[in-house]
Order: sequence, then structure tokens, then C-alpha cells
Amino acid sequence: MSGASDPLTWADDLGLALEEVSLWPRHPKDVSRRRIADGPRVDPRSKPGPIGAWNRVFDPGQAIAEFELPYDLKERGPTEDRYNYEGTDSGPGGIHNKRDGMFISFHGSDPLRRVTDKPVNSFDLVRIHLFGELDEGMPDDAPIRMLPSQKAMLDFARANEEVADAMQAEADAEIDRYVAMLDEEDEA
Repeated sequence: MSGASDPLTWADDLGLALEEVSLWPRHPKDVSRRRIADGPRVDPRSKPGPIGAWNRVFDPGQAIAEFELPYDLKERGPTEDRYNYEGTDSGPGGIHNKRDGMFISFHGSDPLRRVTDKPVNSFDLVRIHLFGELDEGMPDDAPIRMLPSQKAMLDFARANEEVADAMQAEADAEIDRYVAMLDEEDEA
């Protein structure tokens, strides 16, 4: 039997993986982890429309710098950058994974951490920091598409010139694919 004061061994004894804390049971009144879509994780840069265009234009590191989000870059690496949430003295608890374009924060005082303990894309990172307060008073089970922060962020993304250009390029490419398909049918 392992020592009761050693958290690693008691977690093993209970069959808990410390890396999977988000899977641990929660109290029914715990609403600290909400408002991020569940389901299979998709590369945010492959999404259509303004959300995908935003994520192709701004990775989390660029969004943090461009929109002056409250993070300080502490370590730059080839596959991930590490950040501190401003006002914290702990080690770098924010991680931008460059391979999948996602960001996660482990700082308890970070508004992002109060919303989700899952990685988020650049769109949601900015949405939560710039517009998250608009969701106060919304039901915890409200669909993301109904949240005021989502609507405000979509408007903000569409108004961004770089995002609008990316969306136009996406639409132009779709038209070109359609025209090419029609041309192939005419030749057949």
C-alpha cells in the first residue's frame, strides 16, 4: 500500500491519471468548465467561415500579441511556446501548441481557465478575453452559438481586414472549384 501523503501513489491507487483531471468527477454545481464545444477536436485552421479564417490568420501567439491579451511569453520553443498569465508568480502555465494551433492555460486566476480546462483555438482565446463578460447570467448549458460573446466575436472577426481577405480568398477558391467542375462536365 502506498503512503497516504504521496499524491502520485494515492492517485494510482484510485486509478486516476493526474494528466486527465478534466475527466475527474465534478460537483453538479461546478460551472467553472463550460462554454467550449465538446466533441472531436478539429484543427481550427481547417474550419470554414470566419472561425477558420480567424485561426488561419492568427495563431494563439499572434492573437496574444495583436490584441494585447494578458499573457507574458516566458519560453519560445520549436513546437510550443509557454506563457504566464499576467499577475501570477507561478511558472509558465499557458501553452501554445504550434502543431495543432491550440492554447491551454493552467493558471487558476485566468478567465480562460474559469471557462474551460480544455485547449482552445485562437478564436475562442480572444472571444473569452475580450467578450467573455457578455456571457454573465447566461444559462450554463446555453449553446455556444447563442452566447453574446460568440456573436460579438463573430462580428469582430468579420470586421478584421485580414480575416475578411482570408474569407474572400476561401470563397474565390470555392467558385474556382465549382467552375472547374462544370468545365469537366462540359468536356465529358
